[in-house]
Amino acid sequence: LFFFVSFVSIKFWLAASYYIYFISLLLLLSVNFFGNTGMGAQRWINFGLFNLQPSELIKFTIILALARYFHAEKDLNLWSSIKNFIIPIILILLPAYIIFLQPDLGSSLILIIASFTILFVIGLSIWFFLISGLFAILIAPFVWLFLLYDYQKSRILTFLDPLRDPL
Repeated sequence: LFFFVSFVSIKFWLAASYYIYFISLLLLLSVNFFGNTGMGAQRWINFGLFNLQPSELIKFTIILALARYFHAEKDLNLWSSIKNFIIPIILILLPAYIIFLQPDLGSSLILIIASFTILFVIGLSIWFFLISGLFAILIAPFVWLFLLYDYQKSRILTFLDPLRDPL
């Protein structure tokens, strides 16, 4: 698939990136209504011949959408206007939140980390990452107490201390 995609003109991907992103977002939303449940989470859409996990598709399309946004704003001073970094944050957090609600904490975090890597590569100020990190630390207790399931907490604790799980 990657081999064939590599033959498609970059101009096509640039022109179609927002459309592909929104189709992926619609597929992600449709999982709530038409999705199949597997391993405790509703993540898959059955298309008859194959199953699709839109949370995997959105990881690719968020990169396309962010690339398109920042390509259009080549001389962008990200701190000159709040719009300049609010739009990318919405593009990132909207699908991340939908994935989190499935519940798929791992895919949600991977999407955020990959997206923030793109923001770092385009040259976003280190202050943005410091402020984002501070915000994450401030809301972490709320997320831990009210939003995470017990098994998610257990997985995080096991990640931080692998000796908690004898297997």
